[in-house]
Amino acid sequence: MEEDKALLIPPLPAEMGLLGTAINSMQYHRQELDQRLHRVERLASLGQLVAGVAHEVRNSLASMRLNLQYTERQLN
Repeated sequence: MEEDKALLIPPLPAEMGLLGTAINSMQYHRQELDQRLHRVERLASLGQLVAGVAHEVRNSLASMRLNLQYTERQLN
């Protein structure tokens, strides 16, 4: 919330002060949730990338295994 201090409602007297404090608190929690959401989205993207790489590696290994099995059968 460092960068958004200009958006904070300044301290006010009486009930308006309580309302301002509540709004500031909600703004702070909203920003925390936004940060969490961005982190979750980054982790989800990373998970998809890792799954794609694992898939490509498995495809290559399966192809090599089939070729080795074929070669072994030819030699026997």
